[in-house]
Amino acid sequence: MSYPKVLTIQDISCVDQCSLTVALPILSAARVETCILPSAVLSTHTAGFTVRDLTEDIPAIAAHWRREGIAFDAIYTGYLGSTEQIAYVQNIFDTLRKSGGLRIVDPAMADALSRL
Repeated sequence: MSYPKVLTIQDISCVDQCSLTVALPILSAARVETCILPSAVLSTHTAGFTVRDLTEDIPAIAAHWRREGIAFDAIYTGYLGSTEQIAYVQNIFDTLRKSGGLRIVDPAMADALSRL
């Protein structure tokens, strides 16, 4: 049996139940092959956190997947930390999403848009 393959692109918080730490087990429990592309690593989800921005890694990861012929039935975004990440994700939607695949944009993306 083949399971749908979903890519989720969002941050991962080391503490707190949010973002990738929640999306991964829920999607997996729903019998979905869940692939991740972290946009950042945060020490916690709320104020005062430390952050490791992964923007520079996104294009290389996406390029590797294209070379490997990896494509996704759906792509789901959460928190994106910059307009640069938004542009990379738009490219991922266009190049790594299967024809007719879903594009799901979480409103958390508004966090980055509010900084424009």
